Amino acid sequence: MWGTFVGMSLAWELGFRRLVIESDILSAIQLANGSKTQPASPTLLSYIHDLCRKQWKVNFIHVRRNFNTVADCLAKMARLDCFDLVPYAQPPHEIQLLLRDEEGHENSPDSVADPTGG
Repeated sequence: MWGTFVGMSLAWELGFRRLVIESDILSAIQLANGSKTQPASPTLLSYIHDLCRKQWKVNFIHVRRNFNTVADCLAKMARLDCFDLVPYAQPPHEIQLLLRDEEGHENSPDSVADPTGG
């Protein structure tokens, strides 16, 4: 959930006003889409809900792990002792390969269609 919070904060600061957050962790998506009531003391989830209340459109979507290969690869590339944001001017080579592979599978029968048509 930390990555969701940091990503949302960065997207807001950069001026994005429509955001789709995909995760293969169903419980995280359920929590993010859950009750937006404020707890007695702030939690990471309450900070995410605060960001959701800003003037923008945020959708949380659960995706199957096999459709989340890019995020999975980035997570595996991360250093376990580093919590700093690591921006990339271009995707790392491993990610470029995965993106090319995904382009070839967009029209496969197993691909997930966007129900909103977006």
